[in-house]
Amino acid sequence: MRWLLPLLVLSLVVPGSTRAEDYAPETYRQHRAAQQTVSLGGHQLAYLDLGEGPPVLLVHGVPTSSWLYRKMVQDLVARGYRVVAPDLLGFGASEKPEDPGAYALGARAERLLALMDHLGIERWTHVCHDMGGLVSWELLERAPERVERLVVLNTFAFEEGWYPPADLARQDAMRAVFKAMTRRERRAMALTRVLVAEGLVDRSLCRDERVVEGYYRPIAEGAHRAMLDFLMSFEEVEASLPRYQATLAGLELPALLIWGEHDEILDAQQQASRLARQLEVPEDRQHLLAQGKHYIQEECAPEICELVDSLVRDSRPQD
Repeated sequence: MRWLLPLLVLSLVVPGSTRAEDYAPETYRQHRAAQQTVSLGGHQLAYLDLGEGPPVLLVHGVPTSSWLYRKMVQDLVARGYRVVAPDLLGFGASEKPEDPGAYALGARAERLLALMDHLGIERWTHVCHDMGGLVSWELLERAPERVERLVVLNTFAFEEGWYPPADLARQDAMRAVFKAMTRRERRAMALTRVLVAEGLVDRSLCRDERVVEGYYRPIAEGAHRAMLDFLMSFEEVEASLPRYQATLAGLELPALLIWGEHDEILDAQQQASRLARQLEVPEDRQHLLAQGKHYIQEECAPEICELVDSLVRDSRPQD
């Protein structure tokens, strides 16, 4: 598949209007103003590309977008990094096609590789969260040499300790409720507020309409298609987990594990401990954040960025 990547990239770029030093979005509109777009394989992908220095790629999950990483983007840029944060296809400001084939995890991985090729970035520090971890395992299976360091935030590669809030392929009533709630903006906002609040220790963050809008606006615009696709694909995901585990066990790269202690979807005692063993992460690079739940980027951005910075500094080749 790697030989296909040059064919995937059709550069149609709309430059962002925000300078790296000015990126400090208080609203989702401001966040979008800083994004660029590129056509990859016939689909428009939105992304942030800010700052200068060692490149860091931030990969989100469901039902989020690069908006989840906005605080980390600011912090890492200020620390001297070039930060790339895409909206995966179907999420955020990226195109939201009706074709479910566009949302396959392998296709998502190929798209990320094509984006980094387009940006001229050969190797990078890779940060992943939630479903973004599955996309990242697919990427690492295809091109492990492209990733210099791996930072794992609340994701999974095992059935044990994975407690998804809804399996829509097996829950007809829940699927009907979900579809009904995403047909109108007000319902989409109500659903999103609940989803995000459930992943936070400090649920009061969801009282800020500016914060919630960054999560619900893409759903109202059609992101529910990609959400439904993933929430109905758990049997396929489960079948792929042994392959992902083998991929992770074969990696030889510095890795960092950061987890929200109170995550009820991805249990730290089961998921994080297994991932640490699979990746051979030393104890001093395993961090359980007592003030974090699932969306640790919202509540623990400074701590995460400090740990990422330490990983990069400690693993740089000696002169």
